[in-house]
Amino acid sequence: STSDRYILLHFLSSKEVGEFSVAYSIGSLVLFFPMVIGVVLPPLLAKIEDGNLLLKKYDIILINIKFYLIISIPFVFGSYAIGDSIALIFSNLSTSMAIKYVIPLLSLSALFNGITVIFNEVLFVKLQTLKMFKILLVTIAVNISLNLLFFSYYNDIIFAAISSLIAF
Repeated sequence: STSDRYILLHFLSSKEVGEFSVAYSIGSLVLFFPMVIGVVLPPLLAKIEDGNLLLKKYDIILINIKFYLIISIPFVFGSYAIGDSIALIFSNLSTSMAIKYVIPLLSLSALFNGITVIFNEVLFVKLQTLKMFKILLVTIAVNISLNLLFFSYYNDIIFAAISSLIAF
């Protein structure tokens, strides 16, 4: 996330921030699908909610989560297998090697983030936006706190990926 980059810049150099940005861009590509689901799902859920069709609502949510997992789980394993090769397309060899293990961690955290996005659409339709806000606030607080804690002891971008994974 953006806060990770600011904290990284405070503790590390702009080179490491650039490496993390490349890894984050590659690892979060899978978030495209929950964003699309987020456009399609709310009107559909609102119609189902108005019709009081509880079972159909759960079926729709389950189908969307299964669809997302069918895409994102292979993406996580693929990012581990060929993430450094993909990074080599966008960067040099040293950056590619530096983010080899960061990309899979960020893609795994993106998998959990995507599930959160889908569940937030359900909360949005139920008009439980305060609950959405609280979830987001806790996630941000955990991520920033872990980044500050990790970087006060360790100077490696993998710890920003670990804190993102724990936060989501």
